[in-house]
Amino acid sequence: MKNGLRSVDINLDEKDKKIIFLLQENPFLSQNEISEKVNLSQPAVGARIKKLRKKGFLSYAVGINPKKIGLHFAKLDIETDDREHLLSSIKKCPYVMNIISMDGRRNLSIFLVSEDFSTLESVASRFIEHNSVENAHFNIILKSEQKIILPIQLVEKNKSPCNMGMRCEECRHYENGKCIGCPSSPCYKGKLW
Repeated sequence: MKNGLRSVDINLDEKDKKIIFLLQENPFLSQNEISEKVNLSQPAVGARIKKLRKKGFLSYAVGINPKKIGLHFAKLDIETDDREHLLSSIKKCPYVMNIISMDGRRNLSIFLVSEDFSTLESVASRFIEHNSVENAHFNIILKSEQKIILPIQLVEKNKSPCNMGMRCEECRHYENGKCIGCPSSPCYKGKLW
């Protein structure tokens, strides 16, 4: 470790780079198709892909394309004095697609997804009301310049995944029709989960 940074072995040759590029363009390419494009045998391509995965240069995530199914997403930047407590409360929420911890004043960015805008606002409000939140900034994401695949947390009904400690029947957002409810509860009115 040099200057507090971990040393990373980044020895990629042109064939490795081409394999990564091809798989970014089409992750369903077969090793035979890749071998034709990089002038290597299929076993050599397989070995390189295995090496690239092991080193962390290739990774796969399963998710959905929100644009294709009409989902909306938002970003909530939060300033909190107790990051770990807040994280333990919200990280299992099915509406949360990712949480990024940062330095600086706003030290958490939470990316949310929902079937409607009012549910996004309601979920964000619940997070903002947490007793450790000092300041927050909420934005609806209008579009992404690159294709985004969201890692949606599909949940079983009646198995509450979150630690927010609130039931839909007791939530003012749900009662006034501004939230479609938690996907894990029997109150959920949406169609995705």
